[in-house]
Amino acid sequence: LLDRLREEAGGRENTLTVDGGDLWQGSGTSLWTRGVDMVEASNILGVDVMVGHWEFTYPENEVLSNVALFKGDFIGQNVRVKEEALFGDEYIAMVEKYDGRGLYNEETGHAFQPYVMKNAGGKRIAVIGQAFPRTANANPPEFFPDWSFGLREDDMKALVKKIHAEEKPDAVILVSHNGMDVDIKMAERAPG
Repeated sequence: LLDRLREEAGGRENTLTVDGGDLWQGSGTSLWTRGVDMVEASNILGVDVMVGHWEFTYPENEVLSNVALFKGDFIGQNVRVKEEALFGDEYIAMVEKYDGRGLYNEETGHAFQPYVMKNAGGKRIAVIGQAFPRTANANPPEFFPDWSFGLREDDMKALVKKIHAEEKPDAVILVSHNGMDVDIKMAERAPG
């Protein structure tokens, strides 16, 4: 189906395949393989960019391992490394084990890239990620003791401005797990 849809759009080079979360968790086989089977499925499907929600139902080390196996970009402007973990030897060793994934920017504390630039149809597209902001309420917080989540709307507004000023994209899109009502409000308040 994806191949057919991509062909109808003029080929792979004219499309982006994005996922809004809940892809790597939820089945018996994903439980048994700790999500690895679904990471492989997302790679076979050619998912270019995704954000997380139930992906954070696995412990941090398993999430980082899955992100390292994923061939696309796992992004989230609203996922931060807690300050006390930023300089902890145990956390740094875990991040290094997975090629630095899970500590994208020590200065800002972003756990993952907040956005990526992609090309589709000859256009430069900025794709911003928004993980489920209430992950700590919906998932067991002991699985991600070093990460914090939130809506971070002011950060979103500043990021959109920065992207427009520095990257000069043809479009800026948001891949979000906020929920439609929250996304509509955020889009109204984050121009661009």
